[in-house]
Amino acid sequence: MERRKFMRFPVELKIETGKEDSRNNPGLTKNFSHDGLRGVFEEFDFVLNSPLRLKIQIPNSDIFIPASAEPAWKRLLDGKWNVGFRLKEFPPARKAEILEYGYNNWIKENILSA
Repeated sequence: MERRKFMRFPVELKIETGKEDSRNNPGLTKNFSHDGLRGVFEEFDFVLNSPLRLKIQIPNSDIFIPASAEPAWKRLLDGKWNVGFRLKEFPPARKAEILEYGYNNWIKENILSA
C-alpha cells in the first residue's frame, strides 16, 4: 500500500546538494512530487533530517533553482546512494514546472505507450 500523500513522477534532472560551507555534491533526480524527490549520488555523507541546500535543474534548461530540503532516508544501491528528500523551500512556480514535466513523462510511459 502506498504511504505517500502525493504521487511521484519520473523526472531525471541534474541536482546538487551541499551545506553553505562545503563543495557541491552532484547527482540526478529520479522522481519528483509535491513535497519530495529521490536523488542518486556517487557520494552522500550528509546527516539525515538536517537541512541541506539544493540546486535543481529546470527541465530543458541549464538553469538551476536553489531550494532547501532534508534527506529523510538513504540507501546504497548498485554502488550509488539513493536519497529521499523532503522539500522545505522551493519556488512554487518552478515546482509546478517540474511537476508538469514529470506528469508529461508519466503520461508518455503509462498511457501513450500502452
